[in-house]
Amino acid sequence: MKPLLLFGMVVLIVAVSSCGCLGFFEGYTEKAQEYTSADYSIGQYKFFIDKYNAIRSVGAMIQNVDSDLEDFKSMHPDSSSWSRTDSNNYEDLRFTRTGYIGQYNSFVQEYNSRMRDLTTNQAWMKPQNFPERLDMFSPGNLITTGNPELSYR
Repeated sequence: MKPLLLFGMVVLIVAVSSCGCLGFFEGYTEKAQEYTSADYSIGQYKFFIDKYNAIRSVGAMIQNVDSDLEDFKSMHPDSSSWSRTDSNNYEDLRFTRTGYIGQYNSFVQEYNSRMRDLTTNQAWMKPQNFPERLDMFSPGNLITTGNPELSYR
Protein backbone atom coordinates (compact mmCIF):
# COMPACT_ATOMS: atom_id res chain seq x y z
CA MET A 1 0.00 0.00 0.00
CA LYS A 2 2.80 2.43 0.88
CA PRO A 3 4.64 1.91 -2.45
CA LEU A 4 1.40 2.55 -4.33
CA LEU A 5 0.78 5.74 -2.31
CA LEU A 6 4.36 6.87 -2.87
CA PHE A 7 4.07 6.16 -6.61
CA GLY A 8 0.82 8.15 -6.73
CA MET A 9 2.44 11.12 -4.97
CA VAL A 10 5.38 11.10 -7.42
CA VAL A 11 3.02 10.99 -10.41
CA LEU A 12 0.96 13.84 -8.95
CA ILE A 13 4.06 15.98 -8.30
CA VAL A 14 5.38 15.38 -11.83
CA ALA A 15 1.98 16.15 -13.36
CA VAL A 16 1.51 19.37 -11.40
CA SER A 17 5.05 20.64 -12.00
CA SER A 18 5.01 19.83 -15.71
CA CYS A 19 1.76 21.71 -16.34
CA GLY A 20 2.84 24.82 -14.41
CA CYS A 21 0.76 24.16 -11.31
CA LEU A 22 -2.40 23.66 -13.32
CA GLY A 23 -1.85 26.87 -15.29
CA PHE A 24 -1.76 29.30 -12.37
CA PHE A 25 1.88 30.27 -12.92
CA GLU A 26 2.04 29.77 -16.65
CA GLY A 27 3.86 32.62 -18.37
CA TYR A 28 5.64 33.98 -15.30
CA THR A 29 8.93 32.44 -16.34
CA GLU A 30 8.71 34.10 -19.74
CA LYS A 31 7.82 37.46 -18.15
CA ALA A 32 10.75 37.20 -15.74
CA GLN A 33 13.08 36.45 -18.62
CA GLU A 34 11.63 39.37 -20.60
CA TYR A 35 12.11 41.82 -17.72
CA THR A 36 15.69 40.75 -17.15
CA SER A 37 16.76 40.66 -20.79
CA ALA A 38 19.19 43.11 -22.33
CA ASP A 39 16.57 44.22 -24.85
CA TYR A 40 14.18 45.20 -22.07
CA SER A 41 16.87 47.15 -20.22
CA ILE A 42 17.89 48.96 -23.40
CA GLY A 43 14.23 49.71 -24.13
CA GLN A 44 13.80 51.17 -20.65
CA TYR A 45 16.89 53.31 -21.07
CA LYS A 46 15.71 54.53 -24.49
CA PHE A 47 12.33 55.42 -22.99
CA PHE A 48 13.96 57.63 -20.35
CA ILE A 49 16.26 59.30 -22.87
CA ASP A 50 13.40 59.99 -25.29
CA LYS A 51 10.95 61.14 -22.61
CA TYR A 52 13.50 63.36 -20.88
CA ASN A 53 14.48 64.99 -24.18
CA ALA A 54 10.79 65.48 -25.05
CA ILE A 55 10.27 67.18 -21.68
CA ARG A 56 13.24 69.46 -22.34
CA SER A 57 11.93 70.29 -25.81
CA VAL A 58 8.43 71.16 -24.60
CA GLY A 59 9.98 73.21 -21.77
CA ALA A 60 11.85 75.23 -24.39
CA MET A 61 8.59 75.71 -26.33
CA ILE A 62 6.92 77.05 -23.17
CA GLN A 63 9.77 79.53 -22.75
CA ASN A 64 9.40 80.63 -26.39
CA VAL A 65 5.67 81.24 -25.99
CA ASP A 66 6.30 83.13 -22.73
CA SER A 67 8.78 85.32 -24.62
CA ASP A 68 6.21 85.86 -27.40
CA LEU A 69 3.61 86.84 -24.80
CA GLU A 70 6.01 89.36 -23.22
CA ASP A 71 6.83 90.80 -26.65
CA PHE A 72 3.14 91.09 -27.46
CA LYS A 73 2.42 92.87 -24.18
CA SER A 74 5.31 95.28 -24.72
CA MET A 75 4.06 96.12 -28.24
CA HIS A 76 0.43 96.43 -27.05
CA PRO A 77 0.61 97.73 -23.47
CA ASP A 78 -2.97 98.98 -23.21
CA SER A 79 -5.28 95.98 -23.50
CA SER A 80 -8.36 98.22 -23.65
CA SER A 81 -7.25 99.53 -27.06
CA TRP A 82 -6.63 96.11 -28.62
CA SER A 83 -8.37 95.32 -31.85
CA ARG A 84 -10.24 92.07 -32.30
CA THR A 85 -7.23 90.66 -34.14
CA ASP A 86 -4.91 91.65 -31.30
CA SER A 87 -7.20 89.98 -28.76
CA ASN A 88 -7.38 86.84 -30.88
CA ASN A 89 -3.60 86.73 -31.30
CA TYR A 90 -3.09 87.14 -27.55
CA GLU A 91 -5.62 84.40 -26.77
CA ASP A 92 -3.99 82.10 -29.32
CA LEU A 93 -0.64 82.55 -27.57
CA ARG A 94 -2.21 81.85 -24.17
CA PHE A 95 -4.03 78.81 -25.57
CA THR A 96 -0.78 77.50 -27.09
CA ARG A 97 1.03 78.00 -23.79
CA THR A 98 -1.69 76.10 -21.93
CA GLY A 99 -1.40 73.23 -24.41
CA TYR A 100 2.37 73.05 -24.02
CA ILE A 101 2.05 73.06 -20.24
CA GLY A 102 -0.43 70.18 -20.44
CA GLN A 103 1.90 68.24 -22.70
CA TYR A 104 4.87 68.98 -20.42
CA ASN A 105 2.97 67.74 -17.35
CA SER A 106 1.81 64.64 -19.21
CA PHE A 107 5.38 63.76 -20.18
CA VAL A 108 6.59 64.36 -16.61
CA GLN A 109 3.80 62.16 -15.28
CA GLU A 110 4.74 59.33 -17.68
CA TYR A 111 8.40 59.68 -16.72
CA ASN A 112 7.66 59.62 -12.98
CA SER A 113 5.23 56.73 -13.36
CA ARG A 114 7.75 54.61 -15.24
CA MET A 115 10.46 55.49 -12.72
CA ARG A 116 8.20 54.23 -9.91
CA ASP A 117 7.23 51.12 -11.87
CA LEU A 118 7.95 47.84 -10.14
CA THR A 119 10.13 46.57 -12.97
CA THR A 120 12.30 49.67 -12.88
CA ASN A 121 12.39 49.78 -9.11
CA GLN A 122 15.21 47.26 -8.97
CA ALA A 123 18.48 49.06 -8.34
CA TRP A 124 20.28 47.23 -11.12
CA MET A 125 17.56 48.13 -13.64
CA LYS A 126 17.30 51.83 -12.80
CA PRO A 127 18.66 54.04 -15.57
CA GLN A 128 21.80 55.67 -14.29
CA ASN A 129 22.32 59.46 -14.34
CA PHE A 130 18.61 60.23 -14.58
CA PRO A 131 16.64 62.11 -11.93
CA GLU A 132 14.49 59.89 -9.71
CA ARG A 133 11.56 62.28 -10.06
CA LEU A 134 10.73 65.34 -12.12
CA ASP A 135 8.51 68.19 -10.95
CA MET A 136 5.37 69.25 -12.72
CA PHE A 137 5.29 72.66 -14.42
CA SER A 138 6.06 75.74 -12.39
CA PRO A 139 7.34 78.97 -13.98
CA GLY A 140 10.64 79.07 -12.09
CA ASN A 141 11.39 75.36 -12.32
CA LEU A 142 11.26 74.38 -15.97
CA ILE A 143 13.41 71.73 -17.60
CA THR A 144 14.56 72.98 -20.99
CA THR A 145 17.22 72.38 -23.61
CA GLY A 146 19.11 75.29 -22.07
CA ASN A 147 19.95 73.26 -18.93
CA PRO A 148 23.34 71.75 -19.85
CA GLU A 149 23.74 69.93 -16.55
CA LEU A 150 20.59 67.93 -17.30
CA SER A 151 21.16 67.06 -20.95
CA TYR A 152 21.18 63.44 -22.06
CA ARG A 153 21.79 62.15 -25.53
